[in-house]
Amino acid sequence: MQILNLTPDSFSDGGQLLTPDAFYQHAQDALNAGATYLDIGAESSRPQAVGISADVERQRLIPFVDAVTALRQAFPHCRVSIDTVKPSVARWALDAGFADAVNDVSGGTFQEADEPASMFELVAEHACPYVLMHRRGIPKTMDGLAVYGDVVADVTQELQRQIELALAVGLKPSQLLVDVGIGFAKTQEQSLALIRALPAIKQALGGFPMLLGVSRKRVTSGNGRLGVHQREATTAVLHQWVGQVHPAGTVDIFRVHDVLQQKTAWDLYQLND
Repeated sequence: MQILNLTPDSFSDGGQLLTPDAFYQHAQDALNAGATYLDIGAESSRPQAVGISADVERQRLIPFVDAVTALRQAFPHCRVSIDTVKPSVARWALDAGFADAVNDVSGGTFQEADEPASMFELVAEHACPYVLMHRRGIPKTMDGLAVYGDVVADVTQELQRQIELALAVGLKPSQLLVDVGIGFAKTQEQSLALIRALPAIKQALGGFPMLLGVSRKRVTSGNGRLGVHQREATTAVLHQWVGQVHPAGTVDIFRVHDVLQQKTAWDLYQLND
């Protein structure tokens, strides 16, 4: 899954894809390199990010509708997910044909005052794939909420609660994908504990497909020694570790900033088999 942030302030690629031409070229390169999903977001979810209104978020997305349409035509296998916590933005993206899946980093916990439907109700209505991620709080508060008795047990329990709420309003199990939310209200040590426990978490939650997003995050920084754009190698190491230590199929989707580098590293690792 290729990350495509149409934001001025995302932690890694903010401000890099603000024209349709730059966006199209970057997405095209990713699809040629082996991407299956394009994950498009217009609001930063980095720690301490300031939230924006639904209208601003939509206005950032609208200029890219034609580019997304052209990508779909050129790459029929391409799936597009809208990375948003707001039901009204997800509704616009799904109804406009901009996206066919929703990636919700709030895991259905965000409350939007002017939208009558919850994210779960909206996704159930559209019968589309839905990535349900674990997060506590919002970007401004989440770092202060990384307090757990047992991070693996607590995150599993909190994900299970949201899954049950989603299914109760009509989502089908076949729609759901799960993301443990590496770096979202988690310290580096807590993130590593979750990565080690991915098979147990997946089993405890009933085997839903799992998305893993570690790309360039603090967990790959070597305790801060590496800058954001120096973390492709450490990102690849974590991916290969997951592939080596965990049973095949534990992670179904890797969400990354650089598909070419990560796919090349993965293919090289497979030469060991």
